[in-house]
Amino acid sequence: METITIKPRNKRELELVSSIMQHLSIPTSLTEKNAAAKKKAKEVFLNSLEDRLKEVQQHIEGKVNLKDARDLLNEL
Repeated sequence: METITIKPRNKRELELVSSIMQHLSIPTSLTEKNAAAKKKAKEVFLNSLEDRLKEVQQHIEGKVNLKDARDLLNEL
């Protein structure tokens, strides 16, 4: 079976094409162009967040010293 790629320019066109395919009982699948990039970005963000939380925990335990907000603003 062949695959057709349709790239609607807006939500209205997407809904129109989807409704036509549904009316004709043609199976469809919707894929996001940047799905892999978004997944990777989310993974990087979550890993970074985990690292920052570990730093905060270490600060609370007294193992590391973190800069306060004034020091960060003074650097700017």
